[in-house]
Amino acid sequence: MPISSSGTFPATWTLPSSLRKTSAVSFTATVALQCRSTRRQPDGVFRRTYWTIRPSISAIRSFCPVTTVLPRAPLCSAGDWREEYPSENPIAVERDVPGCRREAGQGSRFGRLTSDGVTTDAPESPPPQTSARPRRSRGRRVRLVVSAVLAVVVLLCAAVGGISWYFAGVATQVDHSVEYRTEIVDAGNGTVTLPREPFTERPGTWALIWKGGRALLGPVVGGGKKRVVRRVASVLEGTLIKGAPADIDHWLYDSDPKTALGLDFQNVTYPSKVGPMPAWLLPGASPKSTWVIGVHGRNADKAETFRAMRAVHATGLPMLSIAYRNDVGAPRSADHRNHLGDTEWNEVASAVAYARANGATGVVLYGWSMGGAMVMTTLRKDPSFVRGVVLDSPVMDWSATLDKQGDDRHLPRFVTDVAKRMLSKRIGIDLRDFDQRPYAPRLRTPTLLFTTAEDATVANRPAFAFAKAAPPGMVTHIAAQGDHTEAWNVDPAAYERALTAFLTRTR
Repeated sequence: MPISSSGTFPATWTLPSSLRKTSAVSFTATVALQCRSTRRQPDGVFRRTYWTIRPSISAIRSFCPVTTVLPRAPLCSAGDWREEYPSENPIAVERDVPGCRREAGQGSRFGRLTSDGVTTDAPESPPPQTSARPRRSRGRRVRLVVSAVLAVVVLLCAAVGGISWYFAGVATQVDHSVEYRTEIVDAGNGTVTLPREPFTERPGTWALIWKGGRALLGPVVGGGKKRVVRRVASVLEGTLIKGAPADIDHWLYDSDPKTALGLDFQNVTYPSKVGPMPAWLLPGASPKSTWVIGVHGRNADKAETFRAMRAVHATGLPMLSIAYRNDVGAPRSADHRNHLGDTEWNEVASAVAYARANGATGVVLYGWSMGGAMVMTTLRKDPSFVRGVVLDSPVMDWSATLDKQGDDRHLPRFVTDVAKRMLSKRIGIDLRDFDQRPYAPRLRTPTLLFTTAEDATVANRPAFAFAKAAPPGMVTHIAAQGDHTEAWNVDPAAYERALTAFLTRTR
């Protein structure tokens, strides 16, 4: 029969095992509902039917208080109760043996027995077990973060490697193409109008080149903020055309010594490790004298040496202007790459041997830009036949020059460092061998050094340091205005005076 809020029932009344893990509140709610459905069975034991629908806590408390009073009964042993599963509901039910009771304080699975009866105070719920899923989620997030970081690192390394490889390729690329940086705005009445740029307004002696044409320029005679007007000294070839792409050329000429300067010369070849090399030989007063060997720069041509020819010829010294591997009309190297002088210096040594075989009593090595690095390497290998050295905007430290060029391209320094390592492996060069500063204290060969204040190609500081570290009086340093190898163009007369004086002392 139903139990009222104030009724009693035998000690065999038990609570369902499904409430083992419930909180005190949910346990109370379940007991309050189930106390209305307790029935006495034929065997004398109360059993209950359990329902899955639970009313609200407030409603349950109003209909059925959850504390009852039990009559005294003998104590039950631990094995006197068991679970049954009524057919009406698949929820386990604890069943006590008739006529016994549990000891005060003896724990039920769902409540606690007291000396007066059972209370529905639920035991403390066990601490919730930490689900493995959050751990797995955290582990997955960590793996995703690590994967993302690795992907970024790989992409960064690929980008740095690609940029470095490209930069190393540019440094060693053989390229004899012509770049036109400006255009002819107007021409006529013995003048030419050009956009105002540092290289178009610079005072000095220059040539203007365009496709199929060349003209020698005179001084600036007019212009404004955006235009500069220069006098045209002479048109060597072609016709000045308005709107034609053009550029300023500091070599002045591009033909041969006879056509350009009216100087007699011979086309000769000298033997080298990669085959016969072409050269221009300008005879002097006697072949049995000191020869001047002119060595042009990277991706340049023998025409770069034109500016020194008149002064050298005036001293009566023979001059041999050489081509080297990968030049136009010269044998190519196996990889068709510039090696920054690391292999090309062999041609300078071969030219020295050719001069000696043809009567030279000594040589003055004369190098422009990378040609200066080749000259210095040759001097260090064997200075015995070298009477003097002339360096015009020389590369005195390739590492510093590559740093400068990387900075000009806005490359982070670590990218440039990677590029230098790639370059070293790519062409087999040890850049440390091309830092000439450690050699300066041991220098015993008179040296004439030209540098330019606005050199945008080569780092000047190593040249300054070299001149300072050399023995006193061994290096004559001429600091001029202008860009790379433009000391002659800015002031031809001053340049030639210094060169003539030096050759006279060392012949």
